[in-house]
Amino acid sequence: MPSEVDKKIYRFTAERFSQKGPVYAYYNDDETISVDIMTGFDCPIKNVNSYATVGLSASSSQYFEKRVHVELVGACESKIASFANVVSSIAIEHLQSGAGLIHGNVIEDILGQYKISDSMEHILLCTPFLWPGLINQNFDGRSVHWLMAVPISDSEYEHWKKFGYQPLIDTFEEKQIDVYDINRPSVL
Repeated sequence: MPSEVDKKIYRFTAERFSQKGPVYAYYNDDETISVDIMTGFDCPIKNVNSYATVGLSASSSQYFEKRVHVELVGACESKIASFANVVSSIAIEHLQSGAGLIHGNVIEDILGQYKISDSMEHILLCTPFLWPGLINQNFDGRSVHWLMAVPISDSEYEHWKKFGYQPLIDTFEEKQIDVYDINRPSVL
């Protein structure tokens, strides 16, 4: 049963998606942990679906001396329906192990687990720039931060490891990558 805060998070996200999309529970292998994922169809553009956790922020990540509450969001061509599994797997791993969901971090090898891309292997967590107004928000004392899951290639990951987050983002902006295309060519 979703909490009142989770219901508020759903409504807030639905407004940014411009629709009240369905929410489905995704489970770990032994079905002891679940995470709810909302789907926005043709969002933010036609033939692209958006996926967002609802309630993940009930747990928190350590960020230096601060605890942060995170919801994940991502978008992918609608023909790649299993992208919801990628988002849910990142969330479940966080719930199981406490893995930090921190702006600028990379989730290694997550796309390879699902074999849904010929060119992308990892997920970069960044500011959710695709949905206007999807910003940090306070819900009854829970300060929620949204992070966007962006697929990246092995060479882009190596660039991130060597130079950091901002130089990789700058390269993406310069090259105008198609963040919806999970099979886009690597820019590095």
